[in-house]
This record gives sequence, structure tokens and C-alpha cells, in this order.
Amino acid sequence: MVIGGISSKELSSILSKPKKELMREINYVVFSLNGFINKAMQKDHFINSVLKNKKIYIVGSEDELKGLIKSR
Repeated sequence: MVIGGISSKELSSILSKPKKELMREINYVVFSLNGFINKAMQKDHFINSVLKNKKIYIVGSEDELKGLIKSR
């Protein structure tokens, strides 16, 4: 899951090298900051599931993710 101002096309380009190195697909979904916050406030099933389960952070942290929701 990516939260921020990047298009799926840009992200796909960035992830092409790691996909080849890992020899596996990297699945992702992109949310704008407002889109993510709105879905979290609406108790969206996918967002709630992500928030409740274990995550691997490439950039950011658990505290930053929780802060996005609490700040609204």
C-alpha cells in the first residue's frame, strides 16, 4: 500500500527492478492522502484489515500511519 502523490504508472516503473531481482510480483494499491483518510474514517474493510495486521514498512512507520488517521 502506498499513500501519497504517485501514479500507479510511476510506481510500476520504480518497482520493475525489484520485481526482477525478487523474481516475483509485487502487489500494491495507491491511495492519495485524502483518499486513504476518507476510507479509514468510513471503516473501509480493506483499510481496517491492513491497519490491524502485520505490515512491512519500506518508508514510514506504524506511528506515522496511525498519526495520519488520528490527526483528522
